[in-house]
Amino acid sequence: MSMCLIQTTETRTGVQLGEEARDRLYDYGVPVHMHEGIIAYVEQGRPVGDFLQAVISNDLRLACLHADDENFPAIPNFCRWFFNYAPSPAWGSIDGYKAWIAGHTWVSEARERAGLS
Repeated sequence: MSMCLIQTTETRTGVQLGEEARDRLYDYGVPVHMHEGIIAYVEQGRPVGDFLQAVISNDLRLACLHADDENFPAIPNFCRWFFNYAPSPAWGSIDGYKAWIAGHTWVSEARERAGLS
């Protein structure tokens, strides 16, 4: 069980990460160039690249295969952050990853603008 004292706040269109969750990305050693993608995924359901999708989906074999030189040694840091700060439905399996993205309004709005819905 996670003992995180700060939680996310649910909004009409998704989740708003608290300041502590954002700060812990730095404190946990998650590479800075990954912060924006993680925050956008959690808050807006924005899809991420192959490496981060593998981490979020708990496929550490694929995460190792897709990691760059900076992300590879930080894989445990990503896992620790998601465990402690991301909403549990947002990570842990590929089905959870896909459902998290599908459950956010920006996806349907983007599909409408592209003429795909």
